[in-house]
Amino acid sequence: MELHKKFIDLAAPDSLILEIVDKVIACKDSLHSVLQKSIKDQFSNLREYHANKKKLKATRLLLCQLYELNFKTAFESKTIAYFSENHVIDLLECSKLCTLKECQTVMNDILVLQLVLFEDRLNLIQLFEDFRSHYIPDKLQGTSETCPIGWYLNILRCFLQAWKIMNFLNDQKESGASNKTHLEACKKVLLSSVMYDLQSWIQCKENNEWHALYSILLEVINIAKSTRILSPYIHEIMDKDFDLKIICIIGEFVFPLNSSNAEIDYSLIHHENLWTTIQNRMISDDSSSRKEALYLFKRLIEFIDLHEEGIKRVVSLNLIPNKINPFICNKSASCHNDIKQIRTNFILLMEALEEKQKHLVTPCLSLLDSLIEGCVEHKSCGDCFNFSWVYCVFARILNHDNHSIVKYGLLKSLQLNAEAYGYDAFIILIINTLNHTFLYEKHCEECEPEIVTTLTQWFNMFQSEELHLIEKVAYLLHTISWGPVPIFYTLHAMLSTSEHLNTIVGLQDDHLEVIRLLIETNIKHHPPMLRLMSQVALIKIVSRFSEITNLTVFCNLLNSFCEKNNLEPSCWEALRSWLSQMPYEIVLNYVSHTVENLTVDERTVRISMSIFSLMIQLLYEGGVVFQTEQCLVKQEIANLFLFLDKVDVRPYVNIPLTVKIIEFLCKWFDWDHEPPHF
Repeated sequence: MELHKKFIDLAAPDSLILEIVDKVIACKDSLHSVLQKSIKDQFSNLREYHANKKKLKATRLLLCQLYELNFKTAFESKTIAYFSENHVIDLLECSKLCTLKECQTVMNDILVLQLVLFEDRLNLIQLFEDFRSHYIPDKLQGTSETCPIGWYLNILRCFLQAWKIMNFLNDQKESGASNKTHLEACKKVLLSSVMYDLQSWIQCKENNEWHALYSILLEVINIAKSTRILSPYIHEIMDKDFDLKIICIIGEFVFPLNSSNAEIDYSLIHHENLWTTIQNRMISDDSSSRKEALYLFKRLIEFIDLHEEGIKRVVSLNLIPNKINPFICNKSASCHNDIKQIRTNFILLMEALEEKQKHLVTPCLSLLDSLIEGCVEHKSCGDCFNFSWVYCVFARILNHDNHSIVKYGLLKSLQLNAEAYGYDAFIILIINTLNHTFLYEKHCEECEPEIVTTLTQWFNMFQSEELHLIEKVAYLLHTISWGPVPIFYTLHAMLSTSEHLNTIVGLQDDHLEVIRLLIETNIKHHPPMLRLMSQVALIKIVSRFSEITNLTVFCNLLNSFCEKNNLEPSCWEALRSWLSQMPYEIVLNYVSHTVENLTVDERTVRISMSIFSLMIQLLYEGGVVFQTEQCLVKQEIANLFLFLDKVDVRPYVNIPLTVKIIEFLCKWFDWDHEPPHF
């Protein structure tokens, strides 16, 4: 055992030991007695004058001498000279004050030696529990003024090392069965307490003592002689939101890269939250998070490569409920794109995308086609390579620092099969990427940017009653802070689609509301020319694709467009043509509702007279209203005008309503279109 050998080697004689031998000869006392007295004096000095490197090394040397006397030939020995005094508490207090790394290492050795040499080894557990109850940090969060978490974890490791040495010495002496049973029970208490503290610390998410975690887990597994002791704790950690660093560390133990370990818990590789977290971190904006995810992913793939048969055997027995099996395929032999090749290509491409320079990334982009084909080919293999992994690749491509790579990725993302666009996160990714001005640079010979042409083809090809592509895009537009050029070209591409889409695209009332938000939060703040062009495109899109049943919602949207009572002639014609197809019942409901609100609700300021007059004029020119004397809309408007009758002589006048009606008349005549006759 390494630690046992270290303590024996450190017991080599030097000048201090020669002084002790002289005392033994002079006092005619035993070497054990003189050593213990010298050690006691050293601890007194540490307590009174604080520790320094020289004093600590002297104390360790004396303890190693006593350790050698007791345990160098422990399997032959019958009597062991234990301490009569407990210096552990003194050591703990001294250890807290010791901040130098080199001194702390010596202090750790002293603490382990003290624990091993103090009285009966079976009392270690009681001492350990006393330590936990007295020193445990509050909620094991971050650091405590009285007990730093790093120091606490370090002491836990010392207790584990002491136990490991005790167990080693116990095996050397071939203790009786009853003693071994008692030691086994004590071991369970020790390990369960340590794992409980580690789990509490991990879940507090305020830590940076990762090296301490690895060291403690290494000791725990060495004592337990199995990695399965970690399984229940890891499952509980994975069931919650966890730091990927933790699984990277624990993965060293539970995902071994050797074939000799028979104690492997294969259920961990099927944990959905594990793979989901890796995917999320792979596309993170933080470079270190991506590197952690890629490191863990590569380890999992190596683990799968080594233990694939064992994993498949467990899967075939249905021993794991609700399992997922990424990169584990039972049909790979019959597929053109073998799952092992897919694993390799995926790693190569993700690693290449971490590079910032184009020439380092471009050679690996050719692997993207094989991953896309593999995703389609392995669709029926039980999530062995689903689209979420292809999404990770596209997310990295479309967020790359190099503009050429982003443009390549966007063009590629618009040329996949229809099933890819049922993945809502992918649609969001595409829309976010469209908001880059550099994508819309065009060559002299191009009528429009290549991206716009491809985007129009994308809408034409994949819009369907099942996919609702244009509806999805329209609904998501308001979630982005658009630049003036990208939003115009995106709307232009949507408007340039084929006429056959008119019957299969249906923008509803909720779409109009989010388009209004887009105008209010984005387009209104753009330069005048581009703002006008985007508004014209939106009006034409709405008039072409809307299937609304509530004209009030449309008026709220229209109110965001019109400035200074001007409306582009092309927009006027588009709206007139669209409203001409509006069912009369919907129009009557709109007019009646507006008039009622004006006459009954005192908060009439909410109703725009400019938009109301515009709607009446458009409906009139569209041949929907004012076509007969019996037109109910005409009667509603006429009744509204009656409020102006003798308004100058009536004693009681609704002034806000009167002002609104006069404003309505003025706006109506301002549209420079001939109004209907009453």
